[in-house]
Amino acid sequence: MSIGLAGWAQEATSDTLKIRELEEVVVSDTRFPIRRENSGKTVIRIGAEELSRNQGRSLPELINTKSGIEISGSRGRAGEILGTFVRGGRGRQVIVLIDGIRVSDPSSFSQEFDLRLLPLSNIASVEIIKGASSTLYGANAATAVINIRTKEAPVRGISGSSQSSMGSNQSASDKKYQLNAFENSARIGGSSGRWDYSLGFGQRYMDGLSSIITESNEPDPFSAINLDVMLGFRISDKLKTRIYASEAKVKTSYDESFGLMDAPYEFQSRQHRVGANTVYAYKSGSTHINLAYATYESENISAFPGIFKGQNVIGDLYNKYQFGNFRTIAGINYNLERTEFEEKKDFNFTDPYLSLVYFGKQG
Repeated sequence: MSIGLAGWAQEATSDTLKIRELEEVVVSDTRFPIRRENSGKTVIRIGAEELSRNQGRSLPELINTKSGIEISGSRGRAGEILGTFVRGGRGRQVIVLIDGIRVSDPSSFSQEFDLRLLPLSNIASVEIIKGASSTLYGANAATAVINIRTKEAPVRGISGSSQSSMGSNQSASDKKYQLNAFENSARIGGSSGRWDYSLGFGQRYMDGLSSIITESNEPDPFSAINLDVMLGFRISDKLKTRIYASEAKVKTSYDESFGLMDAPYEFQSRQHRVGANTVYAYKSGSTHINLAYATYESENISAFPGIFKGQNVIGDLYNKYQFGNFRTIAGINYNLERTEFEEKKDFNFTDPYLSLVYFGKQG
């Protein structure tokens, strides 16, 4: 059940008004801005307007509406285990990027990043490349790349926004309607001189549904909270850098699936990320340095309890250069993954990459 109120106002104009349709631009396919019809791959873009229309949904729910992509668990109760499947592949064959930095959770067996840790209110756009993209994004990009861009600080002055929503969350057989779904978010950002900054907060709580069907159907609540901060500095007209940090927590209750009975089980997940990126722009190109460090900790409170920890270190150095109708990008990506189960294990890999794109007269 939901209740909404909206209003529109329109100013009368003459029939001579010309309508110009803007061409949609994508970046993820080549890392250069190009028109989508000129892309060599299937690229799905979720822009600001679509994100605004879907406030109240989670990111997995929104991505799941796109053709050829299935995020299992996103259609059910909030708090279900999620899995991303694209073109027959598993989640470990899908790369997730946040502002150009790869994210993965080494504390989970599938190494999938939990997309519920990102609220829609903090996202500026999402681009999804369907198909292999290992040339630019590494060997794991076998079936898809999900490139998420977060909101940036305004160019001038200070701006802020906040959103709140509430509604019911219950099965079709439950006729006792009550408010048990709440979502709140707030963001403030600004620029002053050479500095820019932003601070965001998000919170979500869902109750009213049981994780499995039992005699009493005791509800199993889900909650998520996140906080992010960014500080940028323009060293010169050609050189700028920024640092950022984020924290996210997810907690969900669930029941005993073997005996199909209510149980006071709980799963908790915590994530901390810090990073920095620097861009140096010159006449015909730019050099980019991205660094990030993240820690993950999950705890399963049940008849078979367990604590799982993981960390990863990401480094990406690349150069973009343009000459004539050609666009080139060359770089190297480093990834260190560390997990803590019964014993500590780590592995690392280094991926050099090179791409050359030709733009003809027709695009």
